[in-house]
Amino acid sequence: MALDAIKEAGVKLAANRYLADIGEIKTIDIEKEAGKISLQADLRGEPGLVQLEVDYHLDPEELVLERFHCDREWIEEALNRWVAGKRIGIHNDAVEAALNLLF
Repeated sequence: MALDAIKEAGVKLAANRYLADIGEIKTIDIEKEAGKISLQADLRGEPGLVQLEVDYHLDPEELVLERFHCDREWIEEALNRWVAGKRIGIHNDAVEAALNLLF
C-alpha cells in the first residue's frame, strides 16, 4: 500500500470514530499541496453519498479548517457557519508529528 493510501486510511479511520453516530466516510482523498480533502460520506437520513471538500491549512501551531464545499446545500451552510475557521491546536509533539505525517 502506498504511503498516501496509508495516510488517507488513517484519517478515514480517525474521522469515522468521531462520526460513528451520524454516518461513515466511504472514500477520502488528501491533496496536501492544494490544502484540500475530498471525501464521500454515507450520512444517516441522506438518500445517497454526500460529496464534501474541505479547504485546510496546517501550520506549526494549528490545523485550520478554512472552508467547506458540499453537494448538499444545507450541510455546506451548516459547516461553513459553525465549523469553518475552527483552529485545532497542535501543542503536543506526538499530535504535531501525526498531523504532519497525515497532512
